[in-house]
Amino acid sequence: MALLLSSVAGATPQQTRLELSEWKLITGESGPVNYYTVLKTPEGSLLRASYHPPWKTAVLGYSPKTDARGLKVQWRWRALKLPTGGNECEEGKADSAAMFYVAWREGLKWYALKFVWSATVPKGTRCAHKSSVFKSEETVVLESGPGALNTWVHEEIDLDAEYRKAFAKNNPRAGVPSLKGFAVFTDGDQTHSVSQAEYADFILSNS
Repeated sequence: MALLLSSVAGATPQQTRLELSEWKLITGESGPVNYYTVLKTPEGSLLRASYHPPWKTAVLGYSPKTDARGLKVQWRWRALKLPTGGNECEEGKADSAAMFYVAWREGLKWYALKFVWSATVPKGTRCAHKSSVFKSEETVVLESGPGALNTWVHEEIDLDAEYRKAFAKNNPRAGVPSLKGFAVFTDGDQTHSVSQAEYADFILSNS
């Protein structure tokens, strides 16, 4: 799972493709059913997630072997089935058709951002901000609702900028902790409903 900012198939010399075969189930955060499947298509590989109740949420993770700053990450995703009444800003309804998770660590404290495709929360919403001695996190709604169902949407995130916006009052000079990893998950365990999405083309690059 070593990650270098060097040339790989399908990427420029400033990019690294995060191969789908290297995303692994995080057993400590997942139920016993792995409902993710890597599929080969004429357009390339994609990761299909198909959650069905009463399964517990399963989470796939990727650990980049770099703590470099000034990086961007991009990917494609599409929601196929939204969890009924899913609302990431409301306790007990926080299910997402698709979620991309970024984690940083400084000393003993973790920082996490959840970028979601929500069933009901408006695009652009930032919510569920939680902070404690050992962890701070926030949810950011990138896509919302059924309007783009079954349609691929491209996303790109400036990791340092998003960290500073969420955890450093948007101070452009604030330090950014070490990047520790990414995760994806699709779930419907709180709303007890089917939730489905597909992910593809995860690429890490210099800003």
